[in-house]
Amino acid sequence: MWRRRTLVIGLVFATVGCSADPVPTLPSPTPIPNEPCDAETLEPALARLNESAEYRFKSIVEVQELRRPTNLNNPAFIWVAERSVGSFLAPDRARVEIVGGDPEGGRLGYDAKIDTGGRTWILVPEVGQPPTWREIDPNLFETNPASAINVIIGDRRLPFEAVEDVAGLPSKGGCVFLAGVGGDQPAEISVRLDPLLGRVVSWRSERGSPGPADGSGIRQSFEIVYEQPSADEFQPPPSFEPLPAS
Repeated sequence: MWRRRTLVIGLVFATVGCSADPVPTLPSPTPIPNEPCDAETLEPALARLNESAEYRFKSIVEVQELRRPTNLNNPAFIWVAERSVGSFLAPDRARVEIVGGDPEGGRLGYDAKIDTGGRTWILVPEVGQPPTWREIDPNLFETNPASAINVIIGDRRLPFEAVEDVAGLPSKGGCVFLAGVGGDQPAEISVRLDPLLGRVVSWRSERGSPGPADGSGIRQSFEIVYEQPSADEFQPPPSFEPLPAS
C-alpha cells in the first residue's frame, strides 16, 4: 500500500557504490566567526526553499540493511544507497530519475516520477518485464523535493552553528551550518548557504539510534543548481495505467 513519504534522494558525484561499513565518527567541526555566516540568515533561506521557482538537483538516500547472509544472533548491517537526479519548475512540475545505487533498489519504490498539472506518474520496475508507468495519488509524495529538509526539521528550532565544513555535505564554499538533535533517534543536520544570494545550495541529514549499527540509520543529502529546466521535461508518459477509481 502506498503511503505519503518525504521525497529525499541523494547526491550524485561519482560512480554508484555503497560503503560496506558505516562511516566512522568524524571530529567535531571547528566553529567560525558569525560574520558573514550568521545563523540568523539560515531560517529565511530554508523558508525560501518552499517557494523555489526552478532548479535541478542531485541527491542520495542511504539506509542500513542486513548484510546477506548474516548471523541473526549477531547481525551485521551495511549501507545501501539510491542515487537520483531531477528538476523542479513551480508551481507543480517535478521530475525524478533513479540513476543508480544498490542492485536490489527499492529505496523510493520507483525508477522515475513525473509531477505536472496536479497529477503524478511513477515508473514501477516489474520482475522479468519492462517497467510500467502508473498514475498515483499526487498527495503520496512531496512535489518540491528541495523542501524536504523543512519536513525533517519540522517545528523544532534547532541550534544551528556556523562551522568550517561538514564531511559529506555537497558543494563547496559558502556558509556551512550544523545542528545536532539528541534523544533515542539522534540526528545531525547540515546546510550550505550561498551568502551573497541568500539561497540554500545543499543540505544533509543523518539519523539513527546511538551505539552500534542496528538498521535504523539513514543518511540523506541534496544538492541544488538554480537554473530553469525545460517545460518539455515534465510531459506525462505517453501510456500508463490510470489511477484506480475511488
